[in-house]
Parts: sequence; structure tokens; C-alpha cells
Amino acid sequence: MIVSSLFSHIAIGLLLILTCLILKRRYAAAIRDIPGPFFASFTGAWQVYKLITGDQHVAMIELHRKHGPFVRISHKEVSVGDPDAAREVLQAHLRKTDFYSVFSLPDHNYVNQMSECDPKEQIRKSRNVNPGYALSNVIRSEPQVDELIRLLEQRLDECINAKQAEKHAGIIDLNRWLTYFTFDVLGEVTFSQAFGFLAAGHGIRGTLANSRYLIAYLGFVGRYPALHHATLGNPLLSRLGIQPTSHIFDTVEAAMADRTRNPHVRRDMMAQWEEVRATRPDRMAADEAGNAALANVGAGGDTTSATIQACLHFVVNSGGSDNMGFLHRLREEIDGAQDRGELSETISFAETQKLPYLQACIKETYRCHPAFGSAYARIVPTEGFTVGDRKFSSGTVLSVNAWVINTSRSVFGADADTFNPDRWLDAIEVKRIGPYLMHWGTGYNQCPGRNLANLEACKVVAQLVRDYDIEPVQQGGGFTFSNRLLCLADDHLCRLKRRGEAG
Repeated sequence: MIVSSLFSHIAIGLLLILTCLILKRRYAAAIRDIPGPFFASFTGAWQVYKLITGDQHVAMIELHRKHGPFVRISHKEVSVGDPDAAREVLQAHLRKTDFYSVFSLPDHNYVNQMSECDPKEQIRKSRNVNPGYALSNVIRSEPQVDELIRLLEQRLDECINAKQAEKHAGIIDLNRWLTYFTFDVLGEVTFSQAFGFLAAGHGIRGTLANSRYLIAYLGFVGRYPALHHATLGNPLLSRLGIQPTSHIFDTVEAAMADRTRNPHVRRDMMAQWEEVRATRPDRMAADEAGNAALANVGAGGDTTSATIQACLHFVVNSGGSDNMGFLHRLREEIDGAQDRGELSETISFAETQKLPYLQACIKETYRCHPAFGSAYARIVPTEGFTVGDRKFSSGTVLSVNAWVINTSRSVFGADADTFNPDRWLDAIEVKRIGPYLMHWGTGYNQCPGRNLANLEACKVVAQLVRDYDIEPVQQGGGFTFSNRLLCLADDHLCRLKRRGEAG
């Protein structure tokens, strides 16, 4: 009886403590007047739940349309949905939250641009690695990207031919092959050698097979970074090679080792970074080049593949069932350039820049499908921070979700939920809406790999639309995705056929 009574008192005491904590978080916080989901006001579990369901972006759009520019999504976090206010938050040099620290691969000893939370340090690191990401440097690797595009088409043709006698003739999983392609491109531009996914026709070292689990894991532990650093993010586990990020670390380590033995090394990203390190050792730490390479591979493959797939999906599935919509207009532009002798056998990036409707389709894809589906989060400093007419107190987290800003009706109009490339064909309109496009982020944390990703998207979309008839396996279907930190395709089934070929 005494033991039972003791446990009862402990349980009641814990319940009272929990109740007080909930009441304090919900009603005593400086942001108590900001509307949002009830459970989000005192626990981060709401965001974890949205991570599990994979539809956080949808929920955030709906919440802002219901409640306005500010929505409370945790006991100390406010989502900013006003486009001007969002730019103000991200362009200020506010410290990033510890959410980003979990992107140190494989552990906190390997801080990269993505995981650096101090804005001054990130700007310094960016200054060091930017030469590798510059468009002028990326263009140097275009011949190797062209070789991979030709290999991609070869693999697609092999799949089409192998399936001719089957019931599902020509049905291809574009998610698989485009992801192989984008990772191989990262190998070429970073290490002067593709990883070999397209050549092998399957994943290597578990890099791709495990990446989806890793992304979901990082999305979860980003909410509880201390837990990550104490457990699976512990440096001891990385030394044992049993960490969730070990497959990416091992792949990059192998690529760096192969590069030292490669007699055909070009002036790739690593060469640029090594040159900065050699000329300015006082400015660039010894491990920064390797950390940048890890971040490049960890962040650049899946996201670029998802963007290319989303563009093909929008173009093929939107604009009317009579085939006189977006696909017809895009193909008419590309075929016209082809007939005038303005396109190479493997279309160059420079040639894609002279195709305005292609550029409009890609920009509209950036708007309609930001690859980063979580929020860019910043911490209010000690002196506070004013957004619009509201001053937020120290420690408050201000976050911006690109999906919310990119579907803002105040900026993009009543059809903000609709894929409409025409909005990017009016120069005056582009000047107005362009600054609000949040696909790459903005401010000091803007995506460093945007030039490479854009080059890949322009070239591959143009090439596939010119060379193949692409049809969804069912009207409006074939492309599904989940938002578990990144908005990546679950699968992308299309029926492909070389243009001009019978049956």
C-alpha cells in the first residue's frame, strides 16, 4: 500500500509539472496571441506529425491562408507568411537554429555551409567555396554532363526496347534514372569522375538506397538536435562506420581517394577549393574542401532530380487534355529551334537560354515545387527583431516556408496554386515577382549549388522533351512525392517512346 501510494503521488506530481509546463508554454509566452494549431502551441510534436504524414507544406499554406502572416507552429516558433516580411527575416544576418547542425556529415566535427549556424562563419565559408560553384566553373564540366545525358538516353532506350514485348511497354521510372543522372553529375563536377550509377544501372555503396531514410531521419532529429549529437550523431559512431550518414561519407571519401589517382583530373570544384586553401590557408581551414564536397553530394542529387521530374510532370500533365497545352507549346519552341539549326545533338546550356518558354516552365517549376519542404529558421537575437509592425523577443524562432511564399496570392495572383509559365514571359511582371521566388532560399544561406542545378534542369528537360514522347501512365498521375524535409518523388512512372518511331 505504501509503495502504491508513493507511485500515485509521483504520478500526480509529474502530471502537475507537465500541466504547468503546457500552460506556461501556451499562455505565458510572448507569442501567445499568435494563432496556430492547438498542440503546436506547447509541443514540437505537431511538426513531427507533419513530417510523418509528409504534407507539412500543404498544412502551412492552409494555416497562413486561414490565420494571416504569422502562424505559431511551436511554443517558441512563428512561421512568417508575408512575402516582404519573409525576405526581411532571411536577408537579415540572424543566426540559424540548431536544426541545421544535424547536417554536419558525418558528425559535428565536420561543419559545412549547410550546417553552419553562425552567419559570419557561413559568409566566410561561402566566400571560400563560391569559386567552385560559380557558373563559369560549372560550365567547364558541361562536356562531361553531356556525356552523362547521352548515357541517360542510352539507358532509357534500353529500358524501352526491353519492355516492347511486355504488357507495360515503355513504362519507365524516371525517378530512378534521373536520380542516377544527377548524382553522377555531382561526381563529375566535384571530383572529375562520375560515381557510376548510370553505368551500373543501380545504386552503389547504399548511397541512394539509404538516402530517403537519412532525409527522414534528419528531418526528425532536426527538431531534437541534442538527441542526435548524443546518440547517432556521436563521433564515436562515425568512426565505427555505423552512423546514418556513413554511406554518403564513405562514397565521398572513396571519390576523393580515386581523384588523387585520376590522371585526367580537371579544374573541378575540388581543384577550385584546394587552390583557395593553398593561396589563403589563413582564410580556409584544411577540412573545408572535404566538408563542402560532402554537403554538395548530400544536398544536390535528390533535390535536382526532384526539380527535373516536377517540371516534366507539370508540362506533361497540365494545360489541357487535347495536347495543345504546355507540352505542345514547349515542344513547338524546341522543334522550331531544332529546325533552324540552333540546337546541338546534345543541347547546350547556352542554347537553352535562348528558349524563353522553356525558361518560363523551369522558373514556374521552381515556384510550384520547392525541393526544400521544411522551413528556413532563424533565431531572434538578444535585442529583439521587428518584422512589419511586430517586435519579437530574444530566442523566438522565425521561420519561412518556401511553399507558403511561392503560393502567395498577393504576389502571384489568384492562380497562385496553378502551374502557369506565362507569368514568367512578361518582363515587367517578372521584375515584380522575381524577387519573391524562394526555391533557392535568399540571403546569406541561399543555395550555393543553384547554378549547377539550373544547368542540369535546363539541359535535361529540353533534351527529353525534344527526343521522347512522354505520357503519364494515367491522366494527371505518375508523379507522387512526400515532404519529409525534402520534397522528393516516391515514384515517377511515365510511358516513353523515341519520337518518330512507330508504335
